[in-house]
Amino acid sequence: MIPYDNQALRQLIATLPFDLTNAQKRVVNEIVRICAVPNT
Repeated sequence: MIPYDNQALRQLIATLPFDLTNAQKRVVNEIVRICAVPNT
């Protein structure tokens, strides 16, 4: 598992000079899900 700060991630995304596409949002969500799974 890789710890991450969801609020910090949201703040980072909010600083981007563009809106994420739905595909980009899906990828960000997938990365977060992968990081939340304990390493085996």
